Amino acid sequence: MSATDAIAVREFHLSDAPAIEGVLLDAFGRPMSTSLPARLATAHDWLVVEVDGVLAGVVSARRYGSVAYIGMMAVHARARRRGAGSGLLAALVSRLESRGVATMLLDATDEGAPLYERFGFADVDRTHIYELPNPISPQPNDAPDVDPAELARAIVLDADFYGCDRSELLAHLATEHYGFAATEADGYALARGPVIGPFAAHSDASARRLLERVRARRPAISRAFAPASNPSAAALFESHGFERTRSLRHMGRGAPSPFRRSRIFSQASLGHG
Repeated sequence: MSATDAIAVREFHLSDAPAIEGVLLDAFGRPMSTSLPARLATAHDWLVVEVDGVLAGVVSARRYGSVAYIGMMAVHARARRRGAGSGLLAALVSRLESRGVATMLLDATDEGAPLYERFGFADVDRTHIYELPNPISPQPNDAPDVDPAELARAIVLDADFYGCDRSELLAHLATEHYGFAATEADGYALARGPVIGPFAAHSDASARRLLERVRARRPAISRAFAPASNPSAAALFESHGFERTRSLRHMGRGAPSPFRRSRIFSQASLGHG
């Protein structure tokens, strides 16, 4: 950071949307699979950073009571190593602490992890991304088809696996394009867009049936975010032709995470957990 850099972190405004999409495209190399308005609807906290008056970065967090999941941390290439990322993260951590958040979680690339380590985050697991090598795309008219009773059961089960109330998140995800929910007595799976997740089960047999049910109804499902601490997840997805394409560091700060990742087969996303 030079003496001339002016770093300013502030709240997101609707007029920032085009600039944020540009930052996300630059940072992740491809358009996001979900529109910005939908992402905004599933995050409680959005902050942006300006460098010399130009929007250069963004971060979001989804709060579940005393737990928060941080995602969408991105800084445009032109503003990296100028203090923008540190400014964003410092402001977000302070904001979350002021709202009673005791546990902060995120998934970091190996390149991004040192920034989080400077703010007290430490490795607790890894998150493996699994994808089908030749996916098909959901059709534009593939509307959500979620049975309200199945969704209600999934919400109850989700609280058991995640140790916090995520009912608002699941209710929103169920409205997304290509949505479908399936439950077993000891597990559930929610699919939308190309993603299966959240997806958790106490038994491997239930997990296998859930994946088969989801793929039968939603054949374009092609991506999963599997905790490394659940080796059954890797075996299940690989048996269905999924391949590991990336691996991220799952990091935490503060009180221990209530998430039972050893029985979670796929997160909802890298920004929701």
